[in-house]
Amino acid sequence: MKKTVLFDFVNTLAYLSPAREDILQQFLQEKKEYILEAFRYTDEQLPYSSVNIINSIQKRAFYQDYNQKLFKNLSLICYNEFHDYYNGVKKEWFLYEDSLSTIEALKAKNISVGIISNFDKNLDEVLRSLGIDNLLDILIISAEIQLEKPNIEFYEYVKNNYNLDLDNTVYVGDSWSLDYEPSRSVGFESFIIDRNNLYLGMPNSIQNLSDIIEKISHVTQSI
Repeated sequence: MKKTVLFDFVNTLAYLSPAREDILQQFLQEKKEYILEAFRYTDEQLPYSSVNIINSIQKRAFYQDYNQKLFKNLSLICYNEFHDYYNGVKKEWFLYEDSLSTIEALKAKNISVGIISNFDKNLDEVLRSLGIDNLLDILIISAEIQLEKPNIEFYEYVKNNYNLDLDNTVYVGDSWSLDYEPSRSVGFESFIIDRNNLYLGMPNSIQNLSDIIEKISHVTQSI
């Protein structure tokens, strides 16, 4: 079995609640006047013409342009207010249901477990609050090493700083561009956790974090 399993943190092991998309939705529900104002500005900038727009192709082209201007206007109207609104919402980190059990199962098999994350220096505090800090053998935080994903040097630092044997190391993340591609280019045996079914059919995707235990066994047998 693989000797080391490394995890990304955000949206791999844990999630922030309420989610940013939920905060944005709530903001727009509470601030409908901003939406009305954006429509008004856009109507003035790009009025619809029933004379010049005479077929479905022209209509589609018009609304593509219109919608781009609409969302640009909306962002110009309320980006400062949304920033303050977002920061004013109390948010909390939670582990996914399969995170703790997977880490504990790996530790029970005498497999080292680590987290490598793009995060502020307070990740230590977050991990303590979640009760998993004492289960980690490796912790690398981008703000501390001044390197971050998807920089290849971040993954090379991980490999070299802990003298990892990549034939005995698995990495799991949730992002194709930040986690999967750059880590594999360095030589990691990488998997992508696909909780939202974005990578269905991809050989190295898993839907549940616990699936990594079976994947580790399979990869080990092929070495």
